[in-house]
Amino acid sequence: MWKRIPMLVPAGSRYCHRCSTLKELASFPKRASDPEGRDSTCRTCSNAAAKQRREIKARLMEAVRNGMHRPARHLPLPEGVEMETYQ
Repeated sequence: MWKRIPMLVPAGSRYCHRCSTLKELASFPKRASDPEGRDSTCRTCSNAAAKQRREIKARLMEAVRNGMHRPARHLPLPEGVEMETYQ
């Protein structure tokens, strides 16, 4: 199993686990559940991951609209499409 190697980080900065860089603390969004009060990924990486998720969801919904994919039950159906069509 992979084990994280501890590293010395200067005060006022934090290590981003996604892009593997050391950045100042202001570059990390707040997170109440973290012991230090900041997220483990920087804003740049968090925004890039969110953009990727939005693009994947948009492609999935486009496939649903075109009848190429059965939608998950919790996602809304496109207008004019009945659930019986997918069953």
